[in-house]
Amino acid sequence: MNRRVNLESVFFDEDLRKNFLLYLEQIFDKNLLLFLELTRKYFAEQSEVLLSSLLRDYIKENSKCNIRIAQSTRTQIENAILSKSKEISPLIRELYKSVYLELSNDTFGLYLNSKTFRSFIKSKGQEYSDMLSSKVLDVKLECGTFHDTSITSKDIESFVNMSESTHIWKLCGKAPTNERKDLYTYITNDSFSIGDSSRPMVKITGYFDCTAEHAMYALIDDSSRVFMSDVMTVDKRIGYIREKNQFSEIVAYIEFKMKLLAIRHSISLSTLVYDHNRKCYIWFCKTTDGLDEEMESHIVTKNAIPIRAISLFVVYPLSDTRCRFESISYSDLKLNKAANKFFNGDIYNIGFGKNYYDLWITEIKERKAKQKNEGGFADTLQDNIKNHGAEMYWPSKLPLM
Repeated sequence: MNRRVNLESVFFDEDLRKNFLLYLEQIFDKNLLLFLELTRKYFAEQSEVLLSSLLRDYIKENSKCNIRIAQSTRTQIENAILSKSKEISPLIRELYKSVYLELSNDTFGLYLNSKTFRSFIKSKGQEYSDMLSSKVLDVKLECGTFHDTSITSKDIESFVNMSESTHIWKLCGKAPTNERKDLYTYITNDSFSIGDSSRPMVKITGYFDCTAEHAMYALIDDSSRVFMSDVMTVDKRIGYIREKNQFSEIVAYIEFKMKLLAIRHSISLSTLVYDHNRKCYIWFCKTTDGLDEEMESHIVTKNAIPIRAISLFVVYPLSDTRCRFESISYSDLKLNKAANKFFNGDIYNIGFGKNYYDLWITEIKERKAKQKNEGGFADTLQDNIKNHGAEMYWPSKLPLM
């Protein structure tokens, strides 16, 4: 149980948060957690009021919620806030990282071995223990997820955690041929419901004999993205968001045409980051309903059916000549019952995994003979590095970038 619970679980479960806060009060150290919570809220909302609260309650010398901060750091942050410097966010991220690591590496480990935690878990029972172990992986696929007009660190982290979790996935099949001997396809044990659809998530894992950079750019290159999906008929980049959101994002209009089905379409948001903690590239993409009115003029097929989808691709470097990838996807294709049953089936999911793998590996091989054209999706990686500084803020996995 303990090995599955980490500090991030506290931010997803209110009962655990209250118990951890009780423990912190016993050791007179609750201000660290309260600071992390306020900082996360500030980065999510970018509120001047919250920034003022951070300065007044935690950062200023002799503040009412004292936390351990070097005097030079206090002065640097205070001066940046008062002068409205562009260095405010990087400085606060550095402080967040320092406090998070202190609380995670030291205090939270002691808490998991404390009588306070043991009594709490015993009183809650096994069902709660099982739930708590996976709650941090719960991506909460509610309608609001798809109405948001930006990608958040919580979006990305939730899906990466889900991909890494072993107990929620069921193996559909292993590709039998020598060429695909390292390819596996999984579906989640439970389905996720959005609208009228109830579908499992699909996960594909495999290996490529190339660098992680080569595999990732083969996936996201502007010149190859339509080729990468045999059902994607339109992939039109219609916007680029740099300053407004937590990550730099590309806005695109996409259409899909599958056999026997009417054309589907979506407005998608995507970004590419590098996780220094896991040492991997992460490309995250989700559809949004929140930009429908603004993007109406970009719709190609006027009677196309709107869909909802989320995709995650993670590429891990293994050596100079080999890398591993994991991808998970969810989609509500607005299907009738008969079609929905077919698209939920193991046979379809295995076939989908093999087909996508073949397209990806073909593009990797062809790119070796082409001049690299990284395209717009790679721009988000460079902007995320530049805009977020040497250590990019990410609540549960630090440091980044």
